[in-house]
Amino acid sequence: MKSLNPTFTLTKRVEWTMGHRIPGHTLDENIHGHRFSLSVTVLPLVVPQDKRFLDIKELATCLNNVIVSSFDHVFIFWEKDNIMKDFFEANKKLRHQAFPNIPTMENILLWIINKLKEHRFFKTRAKLIKATLEESPTSSTTFNASWGKEVEGN
Repeated sequence: MKSLNPTFTLTKRVEWTMGHRIPGHTLDENIHGHRFSLSVTVLPLVVPQDKRFLDIKELATCLNNVIVSSFDHVFIFWEKDNIMKDFFEANKKLRHQAFPNIPTMENILLWIINKLKEHRFFKTRAKLIKATLEESPTSSTTFNASWGKEVEGN
């Protein structure tokens, strides 16, 4: 009888509070914020001898260092949004980050995915399988590595 060699994934969720605005969008053109939630599912690249796939703390540390520390209590704005550029030029002490694209959920998630792929953890320990970004309990966007092809951006 053959024994199963199971494939397990691990999922970790992190949360942060962040503000943004979407120029040209009726309601979201106003400055506002969300309690964002990111769930990331990974597949371990190497199975150690002890069969302990990954320590979930490794994934948590990566997500906190790369994402939460960059975004928590920060206002992000499109780098071509002159209203916000002028505001932050006059208010440099406020935490802010210029963003390469209009900061929609999809663009934020794409930026996150690209940042995670640069991290040592995703180069040596795990493959990104899926990531879901929620900006509210009723609105989210999902990246699934099995969908379509990778594109360069952000």
